[in-house]
Amino acid sequence: MNQQIRLAIIFYYNILLLFISAVVTTSITTASPYKIMNRPITTSSRTTFIVTGRGVLNNAANHSDRTCGRRAQSHLNHSDIRKQTPPPLDSADLDYTLKKRNPYDVHVYYTNQSQQRVEAMALRQLMTDTFPWMNFYNPKDRPIGPHPLPMWEADFGAYDNRNRLGEVYALLKKEHGNLSVLIHPHSIDGDYEDHTRHALWFGEVLELRIGGWRRND
Repeated sequence: MNQQIRLAIIFYYNILLLFISAVVTTSITTASPYKIMNRPITTSSRTTFIVTGRGVLNNAANHSDRTCGRRAQSHLNHSDIRKQTPPPLDSADLDYTLKKRNPYDVHVYYTNQSQQRVEAMALRQLMTDTFPWMNFYNPKDRPIGPHPLPMWEADFGAYDNRNRLGEVYALLKKEHGNLSVLIHPHSIDGDYEDHTRHALWFGEVLELRIGGWRRND
């Protein structure tokens, strides 16, 4: 009699385990990854972000990378709405507030193919001659930090140069050639906003490696 009771208990226990497993599997399969991570998609009125299928599928993985302190690759493709919008002549008319420091960085990207690097260095020399008030830094012939390609960098040097953005914009719009060029501010909104919503692009818009940066949602 005791043996029959034990067998019955084992049988119903296995049935219960199968039922629980089926319920859990169904819940995971049908749940939205954005509901799981509780991170709704937001859009900016000035720059559109297109979330690719790869980005949706990897949303949970990117969140995990952020929480573990590792830098994840961005899966946001930046539209070129902003790169066709000339900046205002007066910094008081900007839709962001600059920090009281160097107001803007310029990044000129190139591949290591000889012709494109030559073009990038020619643009560097032109800007050095035209804007002696800017600071120019040594080229980086490999991807570094958030930058997906080799590049050289310059900055506006001092807060007093903040109203010269229009001069730099005009030259780069005319002279960027086949190069991708990014101008981003240093605003109180933080690095992520500065490299996305507040950024100006010339040429092809590159996918920056900023997936692990904090968003101001």
